[in-house]
Amino acid sequence: MFSDLYFLPPAYYLGEEVLGGPCVYPTFTLEIQFKNLPKGQWVVGSFRSRFIKNGRNEIDGELWDEDGNLLCITRHMSLLAPKKSYLRYKLHKL
Repeated sequence: MFSDLYFLPPAYYLGEEVLGGPCVYPTFTLEIQFKNLPKGQWVVGSFRSRFIKNGRNEIDGELWDEDGNLLCITRHMSLLAPKKSYLRYKLHKL
């Protein structure tokens, strides 16, 4: 699903030194609103994140076809969590 987080979130590029070690980025919510069917062979995407606050990251996106028609808009909310504490949480829930 290309409209989901296809690449690493912006917080990843801060580096493990700043983040305090490896992190995971589980999805809280993902909303996709389809607007049109693509025409042609190419699709271009635009994604941006304005805020990383309290370990939460939002990314808004748009997909456009080669004729300039809006195909869909997306909003992806994810958590920035240290890998160790996230894995402890997941194992505790099993």
